[in-house]
Amino acid sequence: MSKNKKKSMIGHDPLAWIHEDAAVEPVEAKKDEVQSDEGDKQAEQQVKNMANQAENSENTVEMVEKTVNEVETTTVGEALDTAVQTLDETAVTCLQGDLTIQTAHDLHSQLKSALAKQGVITLDAAEVGRVDTAAVQLLYAFVQKTKNMDREFLWKNPSVGLCETATTLGLAASLQLPQ
Repeated sequence: MSKNKKKSMIGHDPLAWIHEDAAVEPVEAKKDEVQSDEGDKQAEQQVKNMANQAENSENTVEMVEKTVNEVETTTVGEALDTAVQTLDETAVTCLQGDLTIQTAHDLHSQLKSALAKQGVITLDAAEVGRVDTAAVQLLYAFVQKTKNMDREFLWKNPSVGLCETATTLGLAASLQLPQ
C-alpha cells in the first residue's frame, strides 16, 4: 500500500473556488458599494450644497447689482432732473452785438430757441449795442408770444441802447424793460 494519500477527485468541485470567492466578494463588494454609495451621496450632497451656495451667491450678487443700479439710477436720474430743472428755470439766452434788420434772422432763431426751453425765459442783453426798429418789433412779438403761452419772461442786464430805443418808440413797458 502506498503511503501517498492523495485526495480523491471524487467529490472535488474544480469550480468551488469561484463559489467561495463569489460568496465572499458580494459581501465585500456590497460593503464597498455601501461605502461608495454613502461617499457618492455625501459628494452629491456637497455638490448640491456648493451649487446652492453658488446660486445663492449669484442671486445675492444680482440683487446687490440691481439694488446698486437702482440707487445709482435714482440718484443720477434725480441729480440729472434737478440739474435740467435748474438749467431750464435759469435758462438764459444771451443777445450780443447790434440788433438790426441785418441780424433779425439770427435774433429770430435765438428767440425761437428760448421759447423751446422749459421754465423761465431770460434774455441777457448786457452785450447788446445798437438796436433798430426791426429788432424792437421782433422783441415785441417775442414778449407777446411768451404772454400768450403763459410763460414767465425776464430781462437780465438790458443794455442802454436797447432801453433808449424801446423808450423812444414807446415800447419799453410793452417789452417789460425796467424803467
